[in-house]
Amino acid sequence: MRARLVIGALVLVSAACQAEGPTATATPAATPAATPTATPTATPTATPTAPSTTPPAARLPAPVQAPPAPLREAVALVPGATTLLAASAVTTVDPAATFRVVLGGAFPDARLSLLDPGDAMLPSAGAREVGSVTTLTLQPTAPLRPGTTYRLRVDGATTREVLAKDGSVLAPVELPVLAAGEPPEEPKRRTKKPRR
Repeated sequence: MRARLVIGALVLVSAACQAEGPTATATPAATPAATPTATPTATPTATPTAPSTTPPAARLPAPVQAPPAPLREAVALVPGATTLLAASAVTTVDPAATFRVVLGGAFPDARLSLLDPGDAMLPSAGAREVGSVTTLTLQPTAPLRPGTTYRLRVDGATTREVLAKDGSVLAPVELPVLAAGEPPEEPKRRTKKPRR
């Protein structure tokens, strides 16, 4: 009897629910998938800026290349022979040669030096005579190594540039020279014999 009452109550409740309409279920709502939309995205717009009060950087002119020191004469000297030197080509000279360079004008700061292939200055004695022209002489303290190329350089004693008496600045001049002869053979290293 009690079971019939329970069943009857359930039937009544079920009928009442159907009369009211479907009940909300606890199923989660479907989330919309991310789909591209036709709405325009925010694009940055050019905001007008106030004109700059600082002047644009001034373009510096290209540095002016100083002209080379004016060579009147450049020679290699050995007793009984004189060899003209040129900046545009390597000149072969006697390994025992001394050098003389004459510049057109007064250059009280000019010097003459001889550099080896490693850019080291060779020990030498030199002199400078300044007048309407400048005469520079150089005598290496030892003969040049045969088969080796050197650079005879005219530059300034204080700065790399050659300074004239009137204050003008000139570029250094280099004259390549090759010591005549075959380079000496390198001494052979003695190999140590393994001890027994």
